[in-house]
Amino acid sequence: GAVASNSVKREIGRRIVERIVERTQSGIDKDNDKFKGYAKSYKKSLAFKVYGKSNKVNLTLTGAMLSSVSVVGVGATTVKIGFNSEDQFKKAEGHIDGTGAHNALPVRDFWGLPLEDTQEIIKSVIRDSNNEDLLSALDTETIPDGES
Repeated sequence: GAVASNSVKREIGRRIVERIVERTQSGIDKDNDKFKGYAKSYKKSLAFKVYGKSNKVNLTLTGAMLSSVSVVGVGATTVKIGFNSEDQFKKAEGHIDGTGAHNALPVRDFWGLPLEDTQEIIKSVIRDSNNEDLLSALDTETIPDGES
């Protein structure tokens, strides 16, 4: 089959990152559900007031965690998305699965996209790159559900 260039793969990754960040900042998790709300005690805290938080949970206190999400590598048939900061990765782990440095956080899993969103992004990047060989290969082959 046809092979995507690294620039096409990086653009796919960039658009996936963009979609994850935009969705997260609108208060929606990877399953398209609203994030679990803030605890009453946190809403009454000084930190809540100092950071100018609202009742909408969007995992954006300073913006550092979400801005550290990036394309960290490409392989022959893969695009790897991760964090360009170990500290921000550890913070994200607390949100994603309740582990890591911030394991006291409620689980608010923002990591990943539904398969159909990923497929739509891949097809749009290939269309934008005007690569008919790749596009026809996509129409006849299934896109595997890759790891995040």
